Amino acid sequence: MGRLAAALGIEEVEAHHKYGPSTLPKLAKCVCFENTPVPSMADEPMHPANVGTRVHALAKGYLDDATPELEAMDSAESEMGQEAADWIKSNYYGHKIHSEIRLDIDIDGLTTFGTGDIIAEPKDKLILKCLDIKTSQERGDFMEQVAAYAFAAMAKFGYEQTEVTLLYTRLGYRPEDTFYITIEEAREVVKSVLEKCYSKDKQPTPDEMACKYCAKKLTCPPVLSIVKQVATGYNPEAVAALEVALNEYHPSQMDANDLVTAKAIWAIIKKWGESVDYATKQQFELGNVVRGYKQIAIKKVSIDASDLDAVYKRSGLELPDFLTCCDVKASKLRDAMALKAGLPKTGKKPKDHFAAQMGALIQTKTESQIRKGK
Repeated sequence: MGRLAAALGIEEVEAHHKYGPSTLPKLAKCVCFENTPVPSMADEPMHPANVGTRVHALAKGYLDDATPELEAMDSAESEMGQEAADWIKSNYYGHKIHSEIRLDIDIDGLTTFGTGDIIAEPKDKLILKCLDIKTSQERGDFMEQVAAYAFAAMAKFGYEQTEVTLLYTRLGYRPEDTFYITIEEAREVVKSVLEKCYSKDKQPTPDEMACKYCAKKLTCPPVLSIVKQVATGYNPEAVAALEVALNEYHPSQMDANDLVTAKAIWAIIKKWGESVDYATKQQFELGNVVRGYKQIAIKKVSIDASDLDAVYKRSGLELPDFLTCCDVKASKLRDAMALKAGLPKTGKKPKDHFAAQMGALIQTKTESQIRKGK
């Protein structure tokens, strides 16, 4: 057992869960961060973490020309796994490939471990290759995570420098981000985070990215200190005064630095507000009165379109008018067209066939969103 795990009175596996490479980026934001447990594959198969687990298993299976340990839930997952394997084969041709390899990290007795997606040893033995497969829909700051993999891999295989690649399987054209890091640079990145984890004087520092995924976000002292100022009892005058103050200090008056803090606080308060709504609903269900509020039933109407032909016939509409009420799912249409054309569902051929047939009919919608990042 390493010094960190021993000092905290926890086992090695728990230390990995709390301080493993994938957790380090959030610990760099707030050293008191704790992972929210990931639901089981059976309970929530489409949870982002479970999707990532399947895509990693698929990529390893395709890379090894073997049957993957986990099956894809849809064609999109198969494609991500296949495209990751194809990228690795193309860019690391002639390398000795280690996939899903355990990597142990030991920095001055501070120990943890993780699983590296791909470590590739070149024939010339000059620069090691370290690749991490990402299934998120946007680029992120994963420096501490990949630095931990790179450091452990260099220590394990005897290299001084690593080419690190983040491969974003959902981003299409030019999905990779690549940079170089030495073993000493990687060591310092990881050590700076682990030392803070080891400190007895560590204090939480609210951060939007860390708080969003933290298991303690509703019991975090800085959050509670803010919430308690509001939730100290129903005081109409105090609530009214707070509303006036917030209206006077409108976000439009904040500068860029103020907005960083405001975004972090809002990410936490928003989640707390959702819990307030849920608790209020529970009180209504118990028959209790929540003064000043009432419960309204809202009906949501939907049509079971599993038998689309029956829906069309019962609508009484002409086919052109009926089609204006329907949305086409591009991925399902592409799969159906590939099946009719005798093509596989995954790979480049079905995509090219779909693009050739649909041409200018394909529309791509882009929405502007504000997300955490550099």
